[in-house]
Amino acid sequence: KMEAPSGVLLHGPSGAGKTYFFQCLEGEVAAPFIEVKCETLFSKYLGDSELRLRKAFARARQVAPSVLFFDNIDAIGMPRNASDSENSVHTRLLSTLLNEMDGIGARRQGALPDDGDDGAAKPRRRKRDVLVLATVGRKDALDAALLRPGRLGVQIELGPPSAAEREDILRVAFQAVRLSRDVDLGALAQRGEVAGAFGAHLRALARDAAARALQRRERSLRNGADDTDGPADEEGAFDALEILPSDIDEALRRLMG
Repeated sequence: KMEAPSGVLLHGPSGAGKTYFFQCLEGEVAAPFIEVKCETLFSKYLGDSELRLRKAFARARQVAPSVLFFDNIDAIGMPRNASDSENSVHTRLLSTLLNEMDGIGARRQGALPDDGDDGAAKPRRRKRDVLVLATVGRKDALDAALLRPGRLGVQIELGPPSAAEREDILRVAFQAVRLSRDVDLGALAQRGEVAGAFGAHLRALARDAAARALQRRERSLRNGADDTDGPADEEGAFDALEILPSDIDEALRRLMG
């Protein structure tokens, strides 16, 4: 029988959508989803950082089957080097993480069959009942031991979207606003300025273009004029707000230029 992976690593540049991917996954998985913010693990007290990490795994095992999510895991999984002391907090945290992923923590804490209310023994919790998900910008920012099979053995790279995928992202990003008939999202997705853009960049482009359209309408209202054929009153003017190609061009120059 083939076992499911114990860990999955999603890696790619900032803005690629790694965290967003797992946030979407959280709504689809019929299991407890526990997020660990790596920066909160660090403590000034000796041994407290490792204890916090062990408690996260213990909590995941208590509600297993479950998902344990580490965003930017390089904060605790950076490579060891010759200058590192065995007592450094990073070395201790990495060792604890490796042990917990190997299931050593479960054995150390006595993961024996639990007695139920009727005195009958419950099945032993297995290591594979907890799936570890993690994100990192660059895979080489992690210690090699963390990437071995049985730990974060499944590694998925998020590269830049294709032109067709960029168009889909743009349609979602602009869906809350009205676009001028002269705006062609398909042509926008093909433009060189967005060739290497990720989802976060395209969403920022939509927000910036909408902000520029709003500024243009506010200027129009202050001047007592209307640059569209829509109503001239303030409420109707904002209802008639639409994004023009010039709004997108200005946003592109600021964000992608």
